[in-house]
Amino acid sequence: MKILSVKRDRDFVRFSYNLDIEESPGLIITVCACGSMEYLEGEGIDNYSAPCIDDIDWNKIQFLGKIVDYKGFKELYNKLFKEDFTKFEARVDDAASDAIHQQIKGSIIGADTELLMSLFRTRYRQVVYKLGKVHDTTYSDDWTLLAISRELGYTAFITKEYTDYKGEKAKYDRRCISMGMIAEILA
Repeated sequence: MKILSVKRDRDFVRFSYNLDIEESPGLIITVCACGSMEYLEGEGIDNYSAPCIDDIDWNKIQFLGKIVDYKGFKELYNKLFKEDFTKFEARVDDAASDAIHQQIKGSIIGADTELLMSLFRTRYRQVVYKLGKVHDTTYSDDWTLLAISRELGYTAFITKEYTDYKGEKAKYDRRCISMGMIAEILA
């Protein structure tokens, strides 16, 4: 057997970052953030990427230089502070997300509305043939459209009732945006 060619596809890439976050003096949280990134391609959208952080795991909590138990820390935090632990956890996760997005060159995260609209229109023209159905309504589950629409402030919904452009039923939850939402963005 002979391999005729090998070409790396930069279209979709997984990533992982380890971060040490000092929330306040003496409190350091070590997290591992994993995600994926799709590079946008096509006229006018090359060199942009749509990163999505899928998961942020807290690997270690250090308080005054000592490693503490996550569950114990959470319980103590909820007893000591007026703020709920979930809000604290969200702040740490947001800080990790922001730091990662700053590392990714060409990220659409935080891009201005005009650029996002241009990217959305271009991507929509590329995938218009791949629209699916939920019941009798047309939707898209294109990851790049979802990422751009999220940056524009639109929220996708999750369904298992999705039928893709090939007429196949979804085997797992699909994140989708409706044609109504797409039309609103394109207007």
